Amino acid sequence: MEILNLISSFLLENKGAVLWFWGGMGILNTLRPLFNFPSKKIYSYDELIKKTRKFNNLRNHWLLFFTLWLIFTGILYLLLSQVDKWSIEKFDIQFHPLITICASSLGIFQAVFAFSEDVFPIFKSWDFIYGEVEEVHKVAKAQLFIVLAVDLFSILLFFLLVQLL
Repeated sequence: MEILNLISSFLLENKGAVLWFWGGMGILNTLRPLFNFPSKKIYSYDELIKKTRKFNNLRNHWLLFFTLWLIFTGILYLLLSQVDKWSIEKFDIQFHPLITICASSLGIFQAVFAFSEDVFPIFKSWDFIYGEVEEVHKVAKAQLFIVLAVDLFSILLFFLLVQLL
């Protein structure tokens, strides 16, 4: 039981561990699709335009979706900051899943973009994975499911760790 208390206090009170653990869970959601495509065909915007003219407006759509994601994340943060205040009042600990949820919201953006444009965005290099539409949509569905599952897991883990303190 002593080791669980130690782990709990480390993941909830150590500033470095909080950022790496809770933020890392969210960031891993955005990197997972890179390993999920059986045929990785990564294209830059210019290469994608040469391959097919279907993506002429992709850059404009990309900027629009990215702007909408930034606005969505800001609103999400403002809404969840109330939960953070409640957590501080009730448990005297910040609501660390807020970091996971905001970081993993990028995964939701990737999936929605993949559904609408039939290509999967990669943020590491601002390139796209292009392949069969069914394959792209299958990975996008899995992305949405995993992001929501990780967010729920982070919330449940937080309350479990708080109870162990």
